[in-house]
Amino acid sequence: MSGFADQIGDGSISTLESAASWRLAEAGVLRANGRYGAALYLLGYVAEMRLTAACCRLLGYSPEDLISVAALERMRTDARKLKLMTAAPHDVRGWGRYLIELRRRRRRWFGRGIQGIIERHADSLYAHWRPRLRYKTMTPTAAQLKAVLEAAEWFNSNYSALWR
Repeated sequence: MSGFADQIGDGSISTLESAASWRLAEAGVLRANGRYGAALYLLGYVAEMRLTAACCRLLGYSPEDLISVAALERMRTDARKLKLMTAAPHDVRGWGRYLIELRRRRRRWFGRGIQGIIERHADSLYAHWRPRLRYKTMTPTAAQLKAVLEAAEWFNSNYSALWR
């Protein structure tokens, strides 16, 4: 019998989009049940998946193209060479900055103020979220959870505007 994790494989933009929607809904259930730390943990991934998927779309991937771990690493390497992303895993700030750079390269600038909103939300979220939270039994303050929730919801509701 194969394990559940054996089914993961490479993903696509469509799988990132679906997973982001699922994780946002799951975070809502967790918040409603007072599991604020777990909700915050999932909300960080919502933003990361939306930013990563938007970058992939800007790089020409179609929704069903498989995106390998190696392809994601090439994107991170490009962003690091440009000093937009750190070597830290899941650098949401870096994905936000890389998205802005990819739009600039394609001469598809964001409207007035949108770039600042992306940077502000990515910075705010990353100030309160890291994947290593899964190892902790911490509970965020209401303000910390609100900042991450607002960022994740903004990236989710404005997703198509990030890459179109």
